[in-house]
Amino acid sequence: DSTLTQRQVEFSVEDRIKLAQMLDEFGMHYIEAGWPTVFPADRVFFVRARDELEPACFGKLVAMAPLPSAAAGPASTAETLLKTGAVNVGVAVNAASAQGDLGETLAATVQLLRADRADGRVVVHLHNAMHAYQNDAGAVAALIAAACKAGADVVLLVDTGSTATPWEVEAMTAHLQ
Repeated sequence: DSTLTQRQVEFSVEDRIKLAQMLDEFGMHYIEAGWPTVFPADRVFFVRARDELEPACFGKLVAMAPLPSAAAGPASTAETLLKTGAVNVGVAVNAASAQGDLGETLAATVQLLRADRADGRVVVHLHNAMHAYQNDAGAVAALIAAACKAGADVVLLVDTGSTATPWEVEAMTAHLQ
């Protein structure tokens, strides 16, 4: 669920804590809870959530970041995500506007995140994936393969309407072979 990261409404930290609890009770497996590399308020949320949410609920939160540019390097993004204490971390790529070979940057970022995730999940969001697939199926397949090969646990193919189709990596890898 991505309710906590939709910016049409700015929720207070207290509201976000309550929403996370409700989404957990509703049965969500993953809750995209914030973009701490982009929004300082999201860093505050993760600190508070770690202390105020039940461990099972906190364990469903996902700290997200945009895929860094090759020039910026993945280390800073990975470090910021890991500092949140979130069990699950992820990166997002706009597949429709991806230019150049993002596979290497994606793989390097996922590998850095995976190295510290004994129990947690590494999530990759490919935004506008369906639109991009229509234009260049090979490029989208290459991004999916790079994410899987680097150790992503979950790849979300998100369309322009913000709905997602989660593919567990085992099923994705079997499909791509």
